[in-house]
Amino acid sequence: MNDESLEGSGLMFTARLNYTLVARNGLFLGISFTPFLYNGKIIPFGGFSFGKEF
Repeated sequence: MNDESLEGSGLMFTARLNYTLVARNGLFLGISFTPFLYNGKIIPFGGFSFGKEF
């Protein structure tokens, strides 16, 4: 991260909102949102996943 106010050490809180869709043939697609709370600032972060269950 390039935010100078985030230098050093400290305590960071997080949570995750996640949604996963699984088809009958085993294919899945997921999306997630993971915000971080640090020094009163919310830092948004997220991702996605896809694949096949076996």
